Amino acid sequence: MEDKDNISKEYKLLASRVYNDFVSLGNLEETAKKHGIPLNLAKEMIEDAASPSGISERPKRRKLSIPPENLKEEFMKCGSLKAFAEHYGVSVKAASRVLKKYSLSAIKLHKEVTLNRIHGEYLELVRKLGHHPSHKEIDELDGGKHLYNRIYCQYGSLSSFRKTL
Repeated sequence: MEDKDNISKEYKLLASRVYNDFVSLGNLEETAKKHGIPLNLAKEMIEDAASPSGISERPKRRKLSIPPENLKEEFMKCGSLKAFAEHYGVSVKAASRVLKKYSLSAIKLHKEVTLNRIHGEYLELVRKLGHHPSHKEIDELDGGKHLYNRIYCQYGSLSSFRKTL
């Protein structure tokens, strides 16, 4: 029984430290890195520390503290609404609300991320091969079928895609 109490005390102490760092850093990812723990464990510890049986005061709703002019750029770095929300330690709903507030569509941003990734992968392929590959050449490469399918789904054909380069 004594070991369980020690583990519980150690956990509560660490959870309290994680919570305090989260409040001061304002970022779940940085807090997790600082303590060398996975994001989901850091989130769980913060929730445990903030519960009525843990720390007496619940954390206030986290707000996204990014200047509006940087929202698009930050979203593009994260690549998805979920990753964006997790990076800033807010709920997906809160992140979505902020994007809407500044007339940014998560769907349009996600599509832009996808198109940028397709362009990047294709241009990297062109750099490696030294020429623009044919459909057959792309298909024969490792991961090429996936790239070609994404090009086809987004642009309709390889030639339509190349016109956007």
